[in-house]
Amino acid sequence: NIHGRGWRSAITSPDPLAFLGCSATTYPSSLTQQKRWFTGLLEILFTDKNPLLLTIKGNIWFRQALAYFYCCLWAVRSVPELCYASLPAYCIIKDSHFLPKVNERAILIFMGIFVIYNLYAYWECKCIGISLRMWWNLQRMERVNTLTARLFAFVSVMLKLIGLSNTVFEVTQKEHMSNDDDDDDNDNVSVGRFTYDNSPMIMPGVVILLINIMALVNGMLRLYKVD
Repeated sequence: NIHGRGWRSAITSPDPLAFLGCSATTYPSSLTQQKRWFTGLLEILFTDKNPLLLTIKGNIWFRQALAYFYCCLWAVRSVPELCYASLPAYCIIKDSHFLPKVNERAILIFMGIFVIYNLYAYWECKCIGISLRMWWNLQRMERVNTLTARLFAFVSVMLKLIGLSNTVFEVTQKEHMSNDDDDDDNDNVSVGRFTYDNSPMIMPGVVILLINIMALVNGMLRLYKVD
């Protein structure tokens, strides 16, 4: 909205850093927070603040509109990723394939794209000081967040568009981390663990995981019977 009115952004990095706050302290709260972000971004596409419309009006640059458009489509990405996450299990169960076989030359195209994309993504992270392990963890969590928060955001906006529900602003609890010794010990014990509580947002990811595990077991049993 601001850029559509002709304002221009400027980079500033004050010392000390500004706008520092507390994030959500539990994983369900973090998913709820991300769902709120993705819902708001996707809703922009269906308003008069659509980046492409503002470009046509001449209020923002085309490259700037593409960057905004990319961010607004983050929630939509959950749909193809959900299908892609289900394809391996489907192919194992049906004894088929959706990619060229290993002995086919066409597989080199997909392997090349996969390797180049991941090397470039890691190089970008390396430039800002992110280690290989942290990059790998980010890749894994991106899959989880896409099949949970982004998927719920997409469904929420679609239901609003067809008039079945309204989007609700969900407030997440944010707390300061305590420096007490007991709390530190508890934090050390919980490192690397997630508490899901009763959050339904994790269900799509869990279902996809179980389907893939069942398909993998089915494929291994099939190979065992053949042998």
